[in-house]
Amino acid sequence: MWGLSITLTYSRHSFLWPLIHQTVEATIEGLEQSWVFLQGCPKRLKLGPLLPTLPERLTLARAQQLDYVAFLTLLLADEVQRRDQQALERDLIQAGFEDRVALDGFDWASPVQLDRRQLQHVFMLEFLARKEHCIFVGPVRVGKTLLAQWLGSGAVRAGHSVLFVRADALLADLSQARADRTYDKVFRRYLAPDLVLLDDFLRAPRGAMFPRGLRDPPLAAAAAGRS
Repeated sequence: MWGLSITLTYSRHSFLWPLIHQTVEATIEGLEQSWVFLQGCPKRLKLGPLLPTLPERLTLARAQQLDYVAFLTLLLADEVQRRDQQALERDLIQAGFEDRVALDGFDWASPVQLDRRQLQHVFMLEFLARKEHCIFVGPVRVGKTLLAQWLGSGAVRAGHSVLFVRADALLADLSQARADRTYDKVFRRYLAPDLVLLDDFLRAPRGAMFPRGLRDPPLAAAAAGRS
């Protein structure tokens, strides 16, 4: 008779499962029982979300006769994928997008005329490495804001930090920063991301005005340029 012994380092948790035969099936059964016995430990390691997927993964391990290393690798790969997806969702939320969009959803048959090759070149994000700017210019209601958010979403998925902000909101921050002398703090916040998407630059919402002291377009442009 053999035994499957599992001891968690730096804790008093241990588990011993008798094995009559040294087979993959018997070992997996022992691992199942150890997981039940030690289920509080995955939660302490923040691996609790693995528990609901364990039966499915055990069935797959039996069907494919995975060895111990392959089975553990499979579980950890699930956890890495889950955490990566969580991080992506968090970054997309922090970017401040008004719409969750992607370039593959663009209707190239729409009446709005775009240079598809040039646009796809921009979406390769090479301008970020060169520290260059990108400007979308066109009449109102042709989709410039949507394109900007597509660009930002692609940048987030490529691993870049992104901030989407309306020009009037940025200028209001600058106005408040001048009032309370927190320019440096505000500038650092806008300089921190790899990509800042400034929407409706020098175009205040209908009925609104630029913040006091930033109403003159050249002054507003100079203030925004400092950020």
